[in-house]
Amino acid sequence: MFEIFAKSLTGFREKNDDRALVGKSVINTEDDFYTKMIPPFTVAVFDGVGGCAHGDIAAEIAANTFAESEPGSEADIGKAVICAQYRILAKQSEGQAYSGMSTTVTGLVMKADRAIMFNTGDSSVLLYRAPYLSRLNAEHTVASINKALHLPVTLSDENTLTRSLGSRYYEPDIREFKFLSDDIYIICSDGIAKYISDTEIENALHDAPLQDIGRKLICKALNNGSKDNLTLIIIRRTK
Repeated sequence: MFEIFAKSLTGFREKNDDRALVGKSVINTEDDFYTKMIPPFTVAVFDGVGGCAHGDIAAEIAANTFAESEPGSEADIGKAVICAQYRILAKQSEGQAYSGMSTTVTGLVMKADRAIMFNTGDSSVLLYRAPYLSRLNAEHTVASINKALHLPVTLSDENTLTRSLGSRYYEPDIREFKFLSDDIYIICSDGIAKYISDTEIENALHDAPLQDIGRKLICKALNNGSKDNLTLIIIRRTK
């Protein structure tokens, strides 16, 4: 059994281009979402790309597509990604207003003793395995490429995706991990990940109720200057 907390905030933006998925529930409201689930199930964050119109629609399409899919193998994840990609492209074809709309997708398929991570874009999957916090996925941004090549990185590079659903390059990175009894997974959009340090995350991850941990992380990101949408999912095995 796992307990899950999720929340998706508009923040200082005019609208919320983010969506969270927990099992079959698509979340885009300001209310806390808390539940307990028996695996297998899928949790994911979708961050509609704000540089183009209707990122919220792209995120909604992708989230609903994954909600309809059955959690399972890496092949099942690949099928859901392809289906979401084609549905977004079909929406793009309806008119110029939808041209270029796209979204990231980052999530986990939770099993009884393992987790399958999938990622297209720049949201984050973090693992807290006491006493260490680690990031499990690579960012698909120009900045990430430039850092690897030891080239200068600009703010534009940080915000320029190299992969997203709805674009030419959308293939996800997929990795599988053994889940240990005390592990905590965090999935969050860049509106949180870029505004909160590893130390601040570690300090919040104590034995407090999961809802309190989630609220602390969101408040910390806001206090640190985040102006983006903020979406967060925390997964922890119940005792």
